[in-house]
Amino acid sequence: MSYDFVLTEVDGPVGIVTINRPQVRNALNHQTIAELVDALETFDLNEAIRCMVLTGDDRRLDWAGSVEAAELCANAPEERRCADAATRST
Repeated sequence: MSYDFVLTEVDGPVGIVTINRPQVRNALNHQTIAELVDALETFDLNEAIRCMVLTGDDRRLDWAGSVEAAELCANAPEERRCADAATRST
């Protein structure tokens, strides 16, 4: 499958998933998270894959969300915190 923000490759029994959003230092947004989940689930269903590696592009891998997602999360009503707010982020 082809993704906008995630690259995948297989090296023997290893599935490698690379976040590829260097323009925003690989910050996570809803689409990137959805692509990561799909890629990892696809590897999980493949019995030949025995290990998965999650990495970022060569420049950097920051484990942070986008500013837009964080602002939406902070301003969301209590009953609709982060999960719903992040779905509205680009």
